[in-house]
Amino acid sequence: PRAATGTELTRSARLDAHGPALRQRDIVLERLHEKLKKPEELLKLHLKHYHMSLAQFKKRTTKLKIPEEIYEKYDNIVKACESCKTVSLAPQRSRISGIRANHFGDVCFIDFLELRLGEHSYNFFIGLDACTSLVFIAPTATQDAAHGQSAFNELMNDWKLKPKKIVCDMAFTVDKWQRYWNGLDIEPLPTGGRTPWPNRAERSVQIMKKTLKILWNSARTDPETATVTLRALCAKAMMARNTQMLLAGKCPHEMAFGHRPPLLFDAETAPASTLVPDEVLPSSLRRDGKISQLAVDAYLKARQSDDLRRDLAQKLLPSHGPLH
Repeated sequence: PRAATGTELTRSARLDAHGPALRQRDIVLERLHEKLKKPEELLKLHLKHYHMSLAQFKKRTTKLKIPEEIYEKYDNIVKACESCKTVSLAPQRSRISGIRANHFGDVCFIDFLELRLGEHSYNFFIGLDACTSLVFIAPTATQDAAHGQSAFNELMNDWKLKPKKIVCDMAFTVDKWQRYWNGLDIEPLPTGGRTPWPNRAERSVQIMKKTLKILWNSARTDPETATVTLRALCAKAMMARNTQMLLAGKCPHEMAFGHRPPLLFDAETAPASTLVPDEVLPSSLRRDGKISQLAVDAYLKARQSDDLRRDLAQKLLPSHGPLH
């Protein structure tokens, strides 16, 4: 026979030296496997570790070389547990990092809104910048592609840029919209049906809807502002929201364009030449000042009502069923 080398002799000597320990380990694992094959032992583990799931059981026993049949028995115990049936775990968050909006115009959310004002329903196109929370809203006749693309062109002219990525639902990825995105070199990021936006963006949309309702009702009660068009009211509501300070200490307009815009209505910092009786001012300036004041009041009312509703909801205890 071929003579063994020094390395092979060393390995064989090592195996002979650790042979009893390895055999003892195998005996312990066999006993453990025989014990875990009993359903009552698996049930004890399940209850002892606070209704441990199958995934956690696999993570804790990765080094024990447990056969697959034991995992199947444990899975049956988890599925048969009455407590585990009533409690459904929340879906696991994605571990893949999403797209970051580090600059103004990197990512933009767009959608259509249908809002009932008075006795009629109106359609609106809304856009929100993910980096600065700058809001754009404009009324549209319908929610078809032609009116939506016209409103998006108005958004780009107002913001003086072209967004890089668009977060939208599947309605904005049909053939007419896809050709439009390809022509502008914009990447659409479609979401599923009725998928909500992130909490910050969703809350901004809800506050804008409340602001428009309050502003519409306030403007229609005054004869001087009753004839103001819906597009002008949208522009004032949009400006009132974009010029209000956020938690960061800056308004969205300042974060987007780099300069602080003039406030719509601020009697404390206004010069004395502008604080004159309404009869002296021209009718156009008087009407514009009233709309600006109503827009700021409507936004503050919508913001405060939303804050109060959230504070009350945190203190309310959930009521037990049956619920329908």
